[in-house]
Amino acid sequence: MHLKSGESKQLKIIANPPREGHFDDSLVICIKENPEPIVYKLSCDGCTPELQI
Repeated sequence: MHLKSGESKQLKIIANPPREGHFDDSLVICIKENPEPIVYKLSCDGCTPELQI
């Protein structure tokens, strides 16, 4: 996603883990002429749905 100065947009993040367990990742934001990227840590837990009838 690219934004112009003063512009804003909505970002939707969806997680669909491929298996059970804990998953970590990062959203990295780079700003032009800013040497330090902004990093948001993301995590989710995958599970197997069960239905008892």
